[in-house]
Amino acid sequence: MKISIDSVEVEILHSDTPLTSAQAAVLDFLHNLVMEGSAQVSSSAMVKKFGFRSPLPLISRLNHLIQKGRLRLLPE
Repeated sequence: MKISIDSVEVEILHSDTPLTSAQAAVLDFLHNLVMEGSAQVSSSAMVKKFGFRSPLPLISRLNHLIQKGRLRLLPE
């Protein structure tokens, strides 16, 4: 499954790697968007959705999902 976040294309991967509840919430949100037919989302929409005051917590969660093999950045 692929989705673009602010024009950065990522692939959602399956893995048995455990996630924190915060990481799982972000991953579930992205997965649900794809299942609903959305191909893109803005980071500002995600910041608003999760009630963050800045994009830093979102960036941190996305980076952890990449490190845990649950998201993969796709080449441009």
